[in-house]
Amino acid sequence: NSLPFGIVEEEVYDVQSMPIAEPTSLLFYTDGLIEAANANENMLGLEPVIDRLRPLRELSTSSLIRATRNVLRDFLDGAVRADDMTLLAVQIGKA
Repeated sequence: NSLPFGIVEEEVYDVQSMPIAEPTSLLFYTDGLIEAANANENMLGLEPVIDRLRPLRELSTSSLIRATRNVLRDFLDGAVRADDMTLLAVQIGKA
């Protein structure tokens, strides 16, 4: 329930940590991905993204971004995105 990162300098955020086994790919995204709505006004949500990307764990970061955009494109099926979206893929360790 915090403000978006960087909006207010004094904002306090909860910090959590967890071990990450190498090699690992991480995908960071803004709400423009999972809240994208198709022509029927259904939102994409997180589960379809996970379901489509899980088998693609070995992809390079650029391929992971491309695959994520394809998930969104397929879901929208020609509908216009109403929100902006930012994607950032990070590879930790060598695959």
